[in-house]
Amino acid sequence: MNNQSKVRDILILSVLLIFSIIALLALESDLFTIRPSSHFYQLDSGWSVQYGEKKYENVTLVDFDITDSVKGDTVSFTRTIPPTELKSPAIMFKSRFCVVDVYKDGELIYSYGRSGYERGTYIEKKYNMVSLGECSTEHELTITFLITEDHEVKNFFPVRFGTTKELITYFFQNSRLSMFVGGFFYIYAFVLSALGLYMLFCGKFFPSVFLSAMLSLLLGTYTFTYNDILFFVSDKERLFSDLEYLSLYLLPLAVLILLHSTHPNIAKNIQKVLAIVNVSFPVIFSICHYSGLINFTHFVTFFQIILAVENVIFLPSLIEGLGKEYKRHKESDVYIGFSADNYLVLGYILLQVFLFLEIVKFNFTRNNTDIGSNFYSRIHLLDFGLLDFMICLFVYYFLSSIEQMNASRVKEELEGLAFTDALTGLMNRAKCTQYSYAINKPYAVVILDLDRLKKVNDAYGHLEGDKMIKAFAVLLKKAFADADLIGRTGGDEFMVIYEKPKEGVCQTCIDYLQLLVDEYNENEGKNEMFSVSFSAGHAYSNEIEEDDFKFAYYLADSRMYKMKETHHA
Repeated sequence: MNNQSKVRDILILSVLLIFSIIALLALESDLFTIRPSSHFYQLDSGWSVQYGEKKYENVTLVDFDITDSVKGDTVSFTRTIPPTELKSPAIMFKSRFCVVDVYKDGELIYSYGRSGYERGTYIEKKYNMVSLGECSTEHELTITFLITEDHEVKNFFPVRFGTTKELITYFFQNSRLSMFVGGFFYIYAFVLSALGLYMLFCGKFFPSVFLSAMLSLLLGTYTFTYNDILFFVSDKERLFSDLEYLSLYLLPLAVLILLHSTHPNIAKNIQKVLAIVNVSFPVIFSICHYSGLINFTHFVTFFQIILAVENVIFLPSLIEGLGKEYKRHKESDVYIGFSADNYLVLGYILLQVFLFLEIVKFNFTRNNTDIGSNFYSRIHLLDFGLLDFMICLFVYYFLSSIEQMNASRVKEELEGLAFTDALTGLMNRAKCTQYSYAINKPYAVVILDLDRLKKVNDAYGHLEGDKMIKAFAVLLKKAFADADLIGRTGGDEFMVIYEKPKEGVCQTCIDYLQLLVDEYNENEGKNEMFSVSFSAGHAYSNEIEEDDFKFAYYLADSRMYKMKETHHA
């Protein structure tokens, strides 16, 4: 790639990615945030905590650390709620791997997860929305967490207080980025599916379009589940939890299938190994999960390690293979000054970079990251990686389409040079032969011979003979304008083919050609050293028993020679 192309690609990519990041950061900033009323606040500090036999006073909720927690541990948080004028106050908080009970003045007013825990199923994350009822006076609030997984609960999420409407508004306005990215993926999947179906109905099947749609659907599902949106709007926590982990574990396989559909010959052996690995592990994880042995959540760290190893193995081979393809492509006749593969590689690299950053962030803020805590905590870095990957994938498809159109144009030009008669612009003998091999009944063939061409060549020279051929070719194209093929098969020989011909079309067009020839001889031909004359014969495929085109050709040719004999008599 020359320096100018490199600079152009870098500028395009930089503008594209910077614009997307700025747009997403602006979307997530306070610019579009509705400020809550003075009654809305976070119940952060002032909690009294009972953890086993230990009791702690004046605790800040999100700073309370229980790294060594095990299944069966119980943690209770208690504090007073000051009087409020709100008619229907509520609290909202997130929980993971915990059975939750909420008490107001010692009376149980809310419970989540206990029946599932007693059945032995795992308890995943939940946005708990608890109505407190009348709070015109001071009340004691107690939230009890029963931990259901060993070493999974390290911290607790903040508790927010306000009206139900304010709490719902707060969640959605702090989830704008995730909803935008997830919605983009779903819309993109729909558009790609519609495009793929349209091309399929047009007789062109592009597997990569459907694979991209499936990948986009998978990314949208993971975005909406990982960022708690589906959990917040529904009580199907188990379903959406399973979808979150299934979509996560299937993402490497989906990306690999997409890359294989676009570049099947790059690092072929590595692709096969990774395909086996990326199929095997989701299957194993699912068997362990649904059989009750080990749930999905315990495979996350192992999955992250496998993913890192795969990238170390595959990414250098991918870049090397694409580099070789680029060199071959640059030397081809269809190169148009840039390579779509650059954008595909960039998107894949960006996805891996942001995925790595999200993994680091996840492991450092694993259990107390919550929407709205601060700007850093509510920015999901993986959202940027996923969106950048899909943008680069979109650019890749756009540029690939341009390359394919250019390749088709070059192919048509080359075929035109190979199959076009240079003198007349009609199809040449090679094209006529190729066409005749592929044709199926019903069809009709017309064989024509330009009379006295040799005499004109001998008497006036080949320039006059060529002039006579070109004049006849113009009249031939006009008379047989609706034919499927018009060709010149020799010096003075021509062929016309109709597929699914109408009855009598051959003789009608031959008569019309004779009329045009007569008009030419009476007008333009007066000033020429020759007059145009021709012999013709035709045959329909239903006149022969054999399926071979040559028998119809011989029949038409014999009829043409009978006419030629009368012209030379």
